[in-house]
Amino acid sequence: MSGQRLGSARTGRTRVCAQRREKMPEIRARVFEGEKFMWDGKEYATMQEAQKAEIVYQQEGFEIMVVEDQGKFHIYTRKVIKEVIVQGQA
Repeated sequence: MSGQRLGSARTGRTRVCAQRREKMPEIRARVFEGEKFMWDGKEYATMQEAQKAEIVYQQEGFEIMVVEDQGKFHIYTRKVIKEVIVQGQA
């Protein structure tokens, strides 16, 4: 299916390119103590690396869970929105 167009032949808007098969990002969520946390998508080789990232997330107001998985460390974050500002016509 290399370079074959899919969809309307008139518009040609939808295309599939076999040369650029990119893996979709993996989204992982876990529940800790009844709360949903999202994985930041990175593997940290050491606890020290994970702790550096943890500090940055905490400064940004996130709750953090660090999990060791097969010798690698994963960070799961959670942030509760405390205020919603809606902009619109008055």
